[in-house]
Amino acid sequence: MRIQDEYDVIVVGGGPAGMSAAIRARRPRTFNFMPESVLLITDSDPGGISNWREVYMTGPSWSYRGDELTDKIMADLRRYDIPVLRGEVTGLELGGNVKIVRVGEREFRAPAVVLATGLKHVANERKFMGKGLYVTIKGYLFIERLFREICRQNAGKNVVITGSSAIKETLRMLTEANTEGAKITAVMEGNTGTESEFSGVEVINGRLISVEGKEKVEGVRISGEDGEMRIPADAVIVDFESYMRRNRTLPEIAGIMNEKGFIDVDASMRTSVPGVFAAGDITGPPFSAGRAVGQGITAGLEAYCHVHTAKFGERCPGYAFYPMFEGGEPAAFEVKMPDTGRPRLIGDFEAKEGWLVFREAKIEDT
Repeated sequence: MRIQDEYDVIVVGGGPAGMSAAIRARRPRTFNFMPESVLLITDSDPGGISNWREVYMTGPSWSYRGDELTDKIMADLRRYDIPVLRGEVTGLELGGNVKIVRVGEREFRAPAVVLATGLKHVANERKFMGKGLYVTIKGYLFIERLFREICRQNAGKNVVITGSSAIKETLRMLTEANTEGAKITAVMEGNTGTESEFSGVEVINGRLISVEGKEKVEGVRISGEDGEMRIPADAVIVDFESYMRRNRTLPEIAGIMNEKGFIDVDASMRTSVPGVFAAGDITGPPFSAGRAVGQGITAGLEAYCHVHTAKFGERCPGYAFYPMFEGGEPAAFEVKMPDTGRPRLIGDFEAKEGWLVFREAKIEDT
């Protein structure tokens, strides 16, 4: 599938929230509708952390194992021909009518962007679950017992723990549990001088790229201040608790990101920047797949409405379940086509000598 440079909506993040947003922005549930082009950008396999273990939507009676949830959502991504670009976003320009999303050397433009980057960058952790890789996700009483067992099994060996800059509390518990002399290395996203507080622990500022090994964990590859490096490891602990307290999936974005690294949104998943929406774990707790899917649906529909308004000058009237508004109040659930037959140009342009000069391209004004 050809990846173009300009879309109506760009979704950043390939977890349940991002995939749901992409689908609903591409194909709203309508009778008469104007389809929009959508690009989904993800730096990991679609599904994100929902592929790691069993996913509860409401409880055990409604749950999915492994790839089951991802497979169901991916079927609609393919049905609506939504391109998926595998790559890491390296820059965002969210001001103005047209947003810019950079992936490597390429720039992608869209009037609307949905940010659904989750709690952490996903590597290949799933492959090593139960093979020397552990996740702190069940509360501190469970973690304390787990840490003692990990240190006992790896006495004199290398244990790597990775997390966000909020790793301090978990690292304290790990060092207290390490009575067997395991060699601990902490890989922290956003180093804040924690190494001075825990003797015998080497702290490296960096991010986990991959876990290495054949039948079990043998090491990790990280991206640090001096580039990529490999660290030998007999066990790896992913401190998920730290990512719940401090998000590290996006650079600091002025105006829409709070001090914890999460994005503040209203009930329609709108941020304080027009045309920018957010959904899923990046919006803060509570963290769950069910909430992520619901927020993704809302963000996708609202992104669609934003683009429709930018093109036609009125909010999309084509939803079977969105009411028409009259005088600011919901009036009727009526499905109709736009009154205007010609969309407006989006972005900065000027009319000059019979041409429209639009983003450095000339279009004959007919």
